[in-house]
Amino acid sequence: MERFERMGALAMIRLVEGQEPDLEPMRLLTRELVDADDRLHGDLDLALIEGLAAAADGRDWVPAMMALRERIGARADGGLVRAVWIPILGLLLMAAALLSLGAYGIRLLVSWPSSG
Repeated sequence: MERFERMGALAMIRLVEGQEPDLEPMRLLTRELVDADDRLHGDLDLALIEGLAAAADGRDWVPAMMALRERIGARADGGLVRAVWIPILGLLLMAAALLSLGAYGIRLLVSWPSSG
């Protein structure tokens, strides 16, 4: 897996430099991975790099993502909710609570009886 990740990093560097990444060694190494989770991780990385390379060249990046979605199946369901929306909702609720407490504190200060 370390060799695969190193190859992925080199492919990303080539992509950032404006060169076409060579993904064939990564594909071959992904097929050699024994662990199913490692293989899925490899497929995910490959699809992301393929999509980025296609987008950088002005080609359609969707097929790479759709193929990956079909491979992942039901494991991808609700991924955005868990990874993005639940933390955002938590932050919004905390911000609302802080703003409410701040507004209440200002109200108390303004209506505080003055001594005099």
